[in-house]
Amino acid sequence: FSGKKAVVTGNHCKGLEGSGAVTCIEVHDGDIEVRDNVIDNYEIGMNVVDVNSARITHTTGTNLENGVFIWATTGHVSHDVVVSDNTFSIDNVRRQAPQAAGIATYYGQNVTGAWDGITIADNHIWFEPEKRPRTIQYPRSNWGVSTQAFGPVRNVTIAGNTIENAPVRG
Repeated sequence: FSGKKAVVTGNHCKGLEGSGAVTCIEVHDGDIEVRDNVIDNYEIGMNVVDVNSARITHTTGTNLENGVFIWATTGHVSHDVVVSDNTFSIDNVRRQAPQAAGIATYYGQNVTGAWDGITIADNHIWFEPEKRPRTIQYPRSNWGVSTQAFGPVRNVTIAGNTIENAPVRG
């Protein structure tokens, strides 16, 4: 979806096992509200790209590799993004994921925009427990919640999230 104002609500996206389903919901530009959706079996539950404002709430994702990526492409700023009261179940082990994220700024080479005003609050993110180390491909990583980026990130609040079994060292 792209536009001045967009509301994405009440959808149920189900990727077929083995289909390689990549992204359920992707929103660009404008003022965006995404709420009350169910996402199952996707590589990425949601991409939020170059928005003026976005509210991502009350969405449930299961069998995902990544919950939500917040993008700021080169020359753009993603403003005023709130991701709250969502539940994501990440299948990092079953998928042998080269990266796994609950909610994160997109961390990819040549994605060098800016983020200003991000709130990630009161989400529940569950990862499959990892029994042994696995290889991560640069610049990828694993995050429960992250604002790691190649561009500047300002005015961030991360609070009240529950993250279980995050596959990170340290």
